[in-house]
Amino acid sequence: MSKPKNGKVNKSQAIRDVLIQKPEASAREVIDLLAQQQIAVKSGLVYMIKGRLAQVKSHTKRRAERIASAGRKTGSADPVALILKVKSLAKDAGGMHALHALVGALCE
Repeated sequence: MSKPKNGKVNKSQAIRDVLIQKPEASAREVIDLLAQQQIAVKSGLVYMIKGRLAQVKSHTKRRAERIASAGRKTGSADPVALILKVKSLAKDAGGMHALHALVGALCE
């Protein structure tokens, strides 16, 4: 980890660096490893960073599942191709507002 120009260490980044190297490390282990590097952190900060990393991982996984599910529902594995088809359809319908009106009429 590189130190910033002002001489202060970003404790959150130091914790993330340790957790990347040792993802299964407990908060106590992270605190001890950082103490060896002369970085004092509290357990609450470690738990907060660990929780945030888990949350980001979970959200990323769920987002990937939603995208895959949408692809299965539409029969298209490529969502970009589907968007381009809709854009082309909107052009043929006379614009996005006209396509929206047509879809609204179909829904009624």
